[in-house]
Amino acid sequence: MNVSSKQQQQVAGANGVQKCAVVVVIDPGHGDTHDESSVVDPGAVGGGLQESDYVLEVSKLLKGKLAARTDVIEAVHLTREGIANDPSQEKLLWRQKVAVAKKADIFVSLHLNSNANTAALGKEVYYNQKASNKAESAKLAASLYAAYKLPLDPRGVKTMGLSVLATYKWKSKKLGIWRDSTIFQSVKAAALFELGFISNTGDRTAVLNNKDPIAEYLCEGICSYASANRAALCGP
Repeated sequence: MNVSSKQQQQVAGANGVQKCAVVVVIDPGHGDTHDESSVVDPGAVGGGLQESDYVLEVSKLLKGKLAARTDVIEAVHLTREGIANDPSQEKLLWRQKVAVAKKADIFVSLHLNSNANTAALGKEVYYNQKASNKAESAKLAASLYAAYKLPLDPRGVKTMGLSVLATYKWKSKKLGIWRDSTIFQSVKAAALFELGFISNTGDRTAVLNNKDPIAEYLCEGICSYASANRAALCGP
């Protein structure tokens, strides 16, 4: 009988030798120049805060916290460590290539929301209900949402159905928000987290002043999901 390396690690972990190797890829949204121009995509901007810079800072903090959780996480990678400026790569698709190259089990993309209505506020977590991994992605999204404790208006866990994908097709291309189905099916669980509204003064202040707690909440959400779903993550 052929046994996958992850199955071997799962069995070894049960015997106290080695735990299942879970690989996480964190995607700091935006911050790239992968299109016909050389202009860096800043994402949303408001109150002196730039989405691409902010989510990169939080992602680096999160990477360190996840790397310390050797009881659950084998390896953690970022899709970018700074500005991603390889013009030969297709915008957004390069993020998927990183996840595939790193053999990611879990993929989490971090963003800040924005709205012309400055009263809009709160956290949102998205997963793709049309993807083959929708069941695991829903669990990951719920775990992330529950762990995120900032006093933000709870907007909820949202699915990305075909109608939403169609609605966001233009937004995905122009703003770097990855809400297409392909990347969500290249890993075992994937979610996109909008940490708050940069366009809302209260949200913006909350996220700006709580980078480390936010990274801790996200770490807990990912690790809680991974711990509770080893069978799905460690399978073939």
